[in-house]
Parts: sequence; C-alpha cells; structure tokens
Amino acid sequence: MVLMNRAQLKLALPVTEFLEELTKAPLPAGRSLSAPVNSPLPAAKSPKSHRGSLANGRNSKALPSFDKWFCQVFPSEIAAPAWRSMTKTATDVVTICRAKAGRAAKAGEKDSSGRPIFDFTVSEAEVVFKLTPPTFTKAIRLLLHIGFIEYSRPGGMVNGTGVKALYRLSDKWQSWQPPRRDNTNITKARAARKQKPSQEALNSIDKEALSRDRPNVIFVGKAAFNENAYHPV
Repeated sequence: MVLMNRAQLKLALPVTEFLEELTKAPLPAGRSLSAPVNSPLPAAKSPKSHRGSLANGRNSKALPSFDKWFCQVFPSEIAAPAWRSMTKTATDVVTICRAKAGRAAKAGEKDSSGRPIFDFTVSEAEVVFKLTPPTFTKAIRLLLHIGFIEYSRPGGMVNGTGVKALYRLSDKWQSWQPPRRDNTNITKARAARKQKPSQEALNSIDKEALSRDRPNVIFVGKAAFNENAYHPV
C-alpha cells in the first residue's frame, strides 16, 4: 500500500477523475477494457524502403530465369535475306526477344494496342547471356534497323528517374532487303590482274639495282635466275 501526503492526494484526485472519464469514452478499434490503459498502440506501418533503387532511379530487381522460356523460329525465316544478313549475336538476341514476347503475351503485359511488350536491359544481356555492352547495343540497333523489333517506349531519364526501354516484335523485316554491294573496285582489281605487263614496263627494270638488292640473281636476257636454286637439266 502506498501512503500519500495531502499534496500528493490533491494531485492524484484529478488524475483519478480523468481515468473515470476515459473509461466512459468509446475505445479505439482494436482495444478492450481488459487491456491496460498505458499499453502501446499498434505500430504504424512504415513506408516501403527503396533500398533496391540505383543511383539513376532504376531498381535492381533480380534478373528473370529463362529455364522454361521458348520461341519458334521457322526455317523459312532463317533463309530470309534479313536473317542471313545479321550477325550471330543479332540472331541470338532476336531469338531471346521472341521468347520474351511470348512470355509477355502469356502474362498479359501488352500495350494499348494489345501487342506484347518486353524489356531487354544491358545488365541482363551482360550477366545472363555473357554479352558485352557494346556488342549487345550493336545487335539491338541492327534489329531495330532491319525491323525485327521496334520501340514501344524509348528508354531514358524522366524527371530524374531512369526509365528502361520497352520493345515489341515487328514484321517489317519481311520486306527488308540488304543493300547492294558495290563490286566496282573488285571488278577493276580483277581486270588489272589479268593484264600482262607491257614491253616498256619490262625494259624499265633496273637490273643493276635489282642485282645490288639480290646478288644471287643472274639476269639472262629478260629472265632472272637464282644461281643457288636447283635447275634440272
């Protein structure tokens, strides 16, 4: 039992009246009369932390797994001029893009026109497929130029936040034709190779200069023989 003097009793009376009024007031949700008055309230939910955000504003979420992804490539497509003109890396990248588009269609990731959209980042190409950033970037640009893929949303910076590019498949490559090769120089070189040296060119040979450079060569008329070489009779 706690003994209080008159001063402490005067201070305790208002507190007692306050507690009586508090018990008459409606209790907040989640509280009961059996719970002590001084019990802590439920902790407020803290906002989600963005520890996975990078310096450029993009998130560093885990890379997808491609164990069960697949796509279809028909032999007629491989025989097309657009496919034959691509590099090996570009054909690998377009195959992955088709697999990504198939997965996006199944997951319902589509644009406003109902076409599947997907992303393909440089970090994903470097870590998963062991492609260097310059090689991957060159392959993506080639696919965009030929028409195997096209932008659904270009990447870049928006209000200081990095936005990755979104792609979708395109069929423009079916009408694409490789540029004609300029064989003019090759034709000229072959024609020059077939021409025989003129008599003036043969007479202009400085035999003395050649003899100083190659002392073992003996000139007989217009022909040159190596005296150390074996000449069968």
